[in-house]
Amino acid sequence: MADGINVQLKEALDEWLKQIHDQLAAPPVPARQPASKGWTSAKPTSSDYPMDSLGRLDELIKALNDASLVQESARNVGRLALQMRKCKSIVKDLEITHKFSSIRLVRVGKNALEFSRIRECIELASNYYERLAYYQTREGKDFLRGVTSVGQDLDKGGDVAVRDHHFDERIDPLAVLRWWDFGKAFVSFAQKRLKEKADPLDHVVDFLISRTQLGSAQLINNYLYGYSEARQARLHATEPVGDLLNVQVLTHVPGDDRFSTKGPPRMWTYQVKVPHKTSDNAPAGWVWSAEAWSEAAFSLPILRVIHTVRVPSERAVSHDFSRGTLYAMKGVTAMRCYPSTKFHSALFEGHETSAAGMLVADDGRVVAIDNRSGHYQPGYQQLQTAVQFLESNLLFEPGAFVSVYVTDHDALYFEPADFLHAARRQMNYRVVADFVAKRARDYGHLPVPVAQRHAGLIPPALSGFPVHNGRNRWDGMLAEYYGGDLGLEAIVKDLMAALRLATSGNVSGWASGHLAQDRVTEHVSLARQTMKTIEAGGAYCHLAGLVDKLVRATQLGKIQERSLLEAQVRYRSILERLSTLSPRLGLM
Repeated sequence: MADGINVQLKEALDEWLKQIHDQLAAPPVPARQPASKGWTSAKPTSSDYPMDSLGRLDELIKALNDASLVQESARNVGRLALQMRKCKSIVKDLEITHKFSSIRLVRVGKNALEFSRIRECIELASNYYERLAYYQTREGKDFLRGVTSVGQDLDKGGDVAVRDHHFDERIDPLAVLRWWDFGKAFVSFAQKRLKEKADPLDHVVDFLISRTQLGSAQLINNYLYGYSEARQARLHATEPVGDLLNVQVLTHVPGDDRFSTKGPPRMWTYQVKVPHKTSDNAPAGWVWSAEAWSEAAFSLPILRVIHTVRVPSERAVSHDFSRGTLYAMKGVTAMRCYPSTKFHSALFEGHETSAAGMLVADDGRVVAIDNRSGHYQPGYQQLQTAVQFLESNLLFEPGAFVSVYVTDHDALYFEPADFLHAARRQMNYRVVADFVAKRARDYGHLPVPVAQRHAGLIPPALSGFPVHNGRNRWDGMLAEYYGGDLGLEAIVKDLMAALRLATSGNVSGWASGHLAQDRVTEHVSLARQTMKTIEAGGAYCHLAGLVDKLVRATQLGKIQERSLLEAQVRYRSILERLSTLSPRLGLM
């Protein structure tokens, strides 16, 4: 059995670090004296490096020695991870702060060795133990099961992230050490654990250490001298997608350089792109990692501007926008996006979210957003969280709209600022009705109540304004949104009963005096007109104003008239019910 990675690391680097130590500790090179054989250039003078270079190098040698004395086991991976993290910090300090990146070492029978190779070996060992420690956590086990796990770089406040497939886009540094076949080695190990009624992932660290020790006797040494190349890194437990040491995160990619960071704010998304190769290993252009896998692929996690496209899928966006991107939020400042072919629950590992739905983005600017999610079934309060986040980050483009779910065939539409105003007032009927009336007036002659340039986003199931299925669409949406036994339809039914009573002709005899009779006649006329308006359709968003007029029409001052007093009581009761009306259960 081979020594552990910690022991291999010390043995591979020991000779080189001592050579550097001896040369740094040696007296300064006399003038005109040939360079030391240990260097390809003249030995650096005290002015080339800070005075504490030798001390830092001593720290590194001691830290590597201390780590090599720790037994490599599942119980000690956390301790080794801390020790290797310390070594990585020191070697980076030496390379950058003390300019060791200019050092080139030579040895008889060997090619020149750059100090950066020493740093890469230490980083490799550090990544190895960090990953083993990670696999002992719940998130690490979820990662190995192939489900999404929380990415450590994507939970910062204000991040907008995207996943291009169901697996977490976390590059796995352990893949560089995997000389064994996953399908044969791990599957047989897992089957044995299951027969023992044990979770294989509870023992995965022991398994990985044993496999590494079996097949990697000279792994660090071979990697140091370039005898073997880095293996493929992985996005999850089974698929190779890229070279470990060449993975990097870019802030821009070709095509997105047209978006200046000094320009309007935009939504940026994390994705992974790989150069696809055909079956005969010929280059075939760049594709997203969900669309093609290649053994020789070079993966690149990148940040790019989100742009919603139509995605052919069995799960077509039929009751949302004609094209859409899933989104979900954790807290109030972290949003993740996802192509519309997947499920909201994948974005945060099935955990609770503060918002979820669909959005449409054009070149990083949000055009539309809603709260349609079959998994989480969010209401307006969750949508408010998402709209507030986008609004505060100035991510809405002019003319953008918010769609509030009512039914699979109905939605209320708002400008972002109008929606936030209504949501902060608990979607009070009178506030919402005023905005609906305004939108009905502004878009009454269009098939959909949005800007003409965005009309193509609204699928047929949500179009058909202002009349749909023989009924005014605005009335139907409000009645559905404020539904229930005490909802808007019940209020309208009671109002119509009061109006019919007012126009029945049985109240005129109650009038005492000509002035009172005139007021009764005016009230009856207004009541008949109100009935016709409601029956004609399109009155629900104006209902509070209509009842206000009826209340004023029944105010008599000093004149006491029984029919008007009784009508006023009924109208005031209806007005009070309208003012306290809230969305029906399930849409809150």
